[in-house]
Amino acid sequence: MIAVGRWYVPMPDLVGDAVQQAFIDFMNAAKRGVWSPGTDSSPLLCEIVKRRAIDLWRKEKRCSTENLQKIGEMLMERKRQEISDPKIENEKIILLEKCLQALPEKARELIERHYFQHTTLERLAEEKKVPANSLRKTLSRIRTKLKDCITRKLESQK
Repeated sequence: MIAVGRWYVPMPDLVGDAVQQAFIDFMNAAKRGVWSPGTDSSPLLCEIVKRRAIDLWRKEKRCSTENLQKIGEMLMERKRQEISDPKIENEKIILLEKCLQALPEKARELIERHYFQHTTLERLAEEKKVPANSLRKTLSRIRTKLKDCITRKLESQK
């Protein structure tokens, strides 16, 4: 049963929990008459362990996502507190404006509409008659280009 748990839960400490909960479920199923002592219990136990393991893993992943978001927020807050030189930040803003001006017209318009005019992606997608996911990918590529542009310009100033 532990092997089944390991197959469905990649975290070793959750395997034991899954197997224990599955055993309790199995005993309850036996009391209800789902399993009789004369038959092989392996298929039923495997199915119960599988369901328990999957449920535990889903719950763990959900919790982990929240924890990761909280950690990310804490790290961003620390990063904001670390910024002590406003001169460097002003340089980055000036470089961002220069890099924005270097973008093609369509890319610059998309950035300005979404970030400066606060137009939702769904609305932009509707106006341009393209899927919202395509715009998300496009925005991601544009942000990467802007980041690379700023990085290159900062390095060339050193």
